[in-house]
Amino acid sequence: MQAEWVGIVPNSHGQHAATYDLGYEYIDEKGMTYREKCIFGLSSIDEAESYIGKKVDIYIDGKGHSIAVYKANDFNQNFAWTLMGIAIGIAVCYTVGLIIWGVVSNRRKKRGKNEDTPSDIAQTNE
Repeated sequence: MQAEWVGIVPNSHGQHAATYDLGYEYIDEKGMTYREKCIFGLSSIDEAESYIGKKVDIYIDGKGHSIAVYKANDFNQNFAWTLMGIAIGIAVCYTVGLIIWGVVSNRRKKRGKNEDTPSDIAQTNE
């Protein structure tokens, strides 16, 4: 299905320059209207106005919700990046843990060689 870009939504960022998002509208054969704001962060009003009247592919989930197809693709891409970030985080934690374990066990070995055990002391006294 294709909706039409019909609105421009300005976003104020305090002291920074404003950006612009877009809104689409779709009316199905039953007269149900679907409207959604999509975050674009366009830097100029001229760029935002160039979208007005153009079509955007949308998906309707059957529960009265619509989503722009490009946003569905972004969600899948963001999910992939999230999984990759989690995997990298686990790998880094595992590596750091191994390094710490190696340092601690090495220090214990060195300490064990330098310290006399009670049995060593008993043997030297005899």
